[in-house]
Order: sequence, then C-alpha cells, then structure tokens
Amino acid sequence: LLATLLAASVSCGSRKNMANANATADVKAREYDAALARWSGTEKVYEKLETRLIVSSTYKSGAFRDAWSDEYSRRYLLSDAERDELKKREHADAESYHEFFFAAYTPESRWNDFSKRESIWKVRLFDDAGNSVEPLVVTKVKNDDPKLHAFYPYFTLWTKAYVVKFPKGGLSADSKSLRIQFSSALGAAEIAMDRSGADTPSNPQWGVSSRFLD
Repeated sequence: LLATLLAASVSCGSRKNMANANATADVKAREYDAALARWSGTEKVYEKLETRLIVSSTYKSGAFRDAWSDEYSRRYLLSDAERDELKKREHADAESYHEFFFAAYTPESRWNDFSKRESIWKVRLFDDAGNSVEPLVVTKVKNDDPKLHAFYPYFTLWTKAYVVKFPKGGLSADSKSLRIQFSSALGAAEIAMDRSGADTPSNPQWGVSSRFLD
C-alpha cells in the first residue's frame, strides 16, 4: 500500500505530464531569479549602529515583466494564449506608469506605514536630470500572500510590502537612470538603477549601499 501511495504521489507531482506543461517548456526558473536580481536593490539605514530602515525594491520594467510573466505561466501552467494575454497586460501597465514592489523593515512596526495618507515617509522617484514625481498610489499588500513571498524572497515575515506606482509625466522619457527615494525624520534611503535595457533583456546595475547617519 505504501509503495502504491508513493508511486501515486510521484506521478501526481510530475509537471511534465500535466496539461499545458509544454506551453512553458522553454522557461527555466533560474531565468526569473536572474531577472529579479537585475532589477532589484537593497539599502540599509543606520543611526549610531542601530537599524532604522532596511528596504528592498524591484523595478517592474518591461524586461522584468517578461521574466515574471514567463515564470508565473510556468508555475501556474498557463496555455500559450493565456501567457500571451498576461504579457500584453503587463506591458500595458509598464507603458502607463513606473511601478515598484518594495518590502521594508523598521524596528518599530508603527514606523512601517508607507501606504498611510499621513505616513512618516516621503517616497519619490527621480530621473537622471534631477526631476522628481510623487506616487499616484502606494498600496500595502497582504503579509500572508504566499504568491508574493514566492516571487519576491526578500519579502519576509519581518517586513511589510507595498506596490508603488509613479506617473511617467514629469520625468524625462529618455532618462538613463531612475532613483527611488524613501525619506523621513528617521533617515533616508535611495536605490539607484541604470535604466538602459529596461524594455529589453539586459543587465542594469542597481546601487546597493549602506548609509550611516551623523
């Protein structure tokens, strides 16, 4: 009986024999991992060696959305048509606004209030000419969302996560870099990115650093 159950569990766990599995046979999990690393960055803020903020952010560029759509389709066994439709929606969003996913840790839970109207944090996006825009919306995501934890491993039990959307108007359309900035009376963090190749497979370099306050 045990042998039968083990055989059945192996059979049920084989994705290659499931419906739509061939539709994403070209997708390798490591491709998403590479895209996530390319389009993500982390910065830490300290005051006298005490942590004030740890923030990790992913810029949802066209290139990242391609990789995310492929990996989502692989995990959820989407058909070719469903995969194409997903990419179409993702690219429409990328053309409409600059979107970031970020997760933040603060030592005091009450400080982690990025989505509140009267948040202690100011979030802005800068281009390489110094122009800046403020968010259209900052949305807090559910802490127990397993999908987001799977796709963004830096979103842990010790962080809270958000989606922030910025308007494209007000920023240079041909800006070669973007900088997302988080500032408050507690300190300031800024994650910089080379935007070249944002809409094609590329290897942008995020700035990752630690800042100590006086």
